[in-house]
Amino acid sequence: EEELTAPVTIHGVDDRGRRLALISATTVYWGPPEDAGYTHRFRGIQAVVGGHVRDRGHQFTGFRVRLRNIEAWRQPLQQAQWTGEVPLANGGSITVEDLPVSGHNGRSDLWLTGRTLPPATLRGIEAHFVRPLGSLFTLATDRLCSPLAMQVQEESPDGPWWDVYSAALQADDDNDDLRWDLPRWLLQPPDIGLRQVGLWLDKASLLGPLPAVVTDLAQAPAISLDTQALLLATVAEGLHRRLYPGDLRFHENRELNAEVADRVQAAGAEAAGLVHPDAKAAVHGLLSHVGDPGYAGRLKRLAGVAEVAAPGVTGRTSRWKTLVSDIRNEYAHRIGDGFLDDRDIDNRMTVVFSLRWLLTVVLLLQSDVDASVLRTRLTSHENYQRFLADAQVWCPKIYPPT
Repeated sequence: EEELTAPVTIHGVDDRGRRLALISATTVYWGPPEDAGYTHRFRGIQAVVGGHVRDRGHQFTGFRVRLRNIEAWRQPLQQAQWTGEVPLANGGSITVEDLPVSGHNGRSDLWLTGRTLPPATLRGIEAHFVRPLGSLFTLATDRLCSPLAMQVQEESPDGPWWDVYSAALQADDDNDDLRWDLPRWLLQPPDIGLRQVGLWLDKASLLGPLPAVVTDLAQAPAISLDTQALLLATVAEGLHRRLYPGDLRFHENRELNAEVADRVQAAGAEAAGLVHPDAKAAVHGLLSHVGDPGYAGRLKRLAGVAEVAAPGVTGRTSRWKTLVSDIRNEYAHRIGDGFLDDRDIDNRMTVVFSLRWLLTVVLLLQSDVDASVLRTRLTSHENYQRFLADAQVWCPKIYPPT
C-alpha cells in the first residue's frame, strides 16, 4: 500500500496461467484510480514468462534468439555449413533450429540456439550472445537483423524454455525483405556458415561493444553526422587496440620498445624541466604512452587490413588517415572556431562512410569470412559502390575520380 523506492522482482501468473517474473520492477504509477482503493503499476527491465526466476542474478545455460530478416535465408540454410552444431570455446554449442509456431498450423520460425553454456544472467546472455549475433548478421547482410524474440533455458539442454521480453527486442512487422538474392544484401548464405558464427561468438569478449556501435550507426534511422563521425573514429582506435596489441612505435620487441619509450619519456621530461619547474611532471605524464602507435598509425594498420577485401575503401590512404585524424582531434580538442560549412560536411560524410565500411570489413574478417569472397561481393554491392562514387564528389583529393 505504498510506492516502492527500490527495484524489486515480482512473481505472478499471466492470463493463460503461466508463471511470470518481472525483473528489476520500479513504480511508474501509484495513486487512486477512478473507483475506490489505489492502483500500483510497475515497469520491469525484463520479463520472463514460464518460471519464477529468483532475481536479476538468476542464471541460465541455454538461449534462443530470432533475428529480423533471417527468414530470408530459410532455404539456403539447409546447406551443409548451416546444419548440425558448432562447439564454442566456452564448452557450449550454437545451432540453427526451424521450430513450429504454437497455434499456427504449418508455420515455423528460424532460431539461433545456444546450449550447455556457462551459467549467465539474462544481461550476460544478451551481452555475450544475443547482441553479438545481431551485430554479425547485420554486418554480413547489410540489413538490420535486430532481435525479435528470445528464450532462455535454465537447465540446458533438457530443461523447459522460457520466453523473455525486454526493450532490446523489436516487434515483428511485414517489412522484412524475404528475398536474399538482391544486390543490397552483402554476403549470401553460402559465403558464411555456423563455423564463422561460432568463431564470432568466441571473440565476443575481445570485441566487446564495438561491433554493436558500428551496426547501430549503419542502420539507425537518424543520428547526427557529428555523432557518427565521433563514435566511428573512436571505435577505430578501440578496435585496433583490441586486435593488434602487439603494434609498437619504436621496436617490434616489447621489452626493447619499452626501454626506448622510458628513455624518451625521461629525456623529454628532463628537458622540459629546464624550461619551467612544473613542465617536467606535465611532460612526463604526456609521454606515458609514447611507446604506443599513434592514432594515424592505427588507422594505417586498419586500412591495410581492410584494403585486401575492400579495394579503394580509404582511397589515398596517407591523405585519408590525415583527414580522419584531423576531424577526430577537432572533436577532442575543439581547436577551430566557427561551425560546419559545406566543405566540413563533405569531409565528415567521407569519414563516416569510409569508417563504416572499413570497420565492417575488418570485423567480418574476424569471423574468418573469406577475404576474396568479401572482395567479390563488395565489387557488386550497391551500397558500397554508391559510397565510392559519392566519395569522389565529397573528397576528390582522397578519392580521385576514375
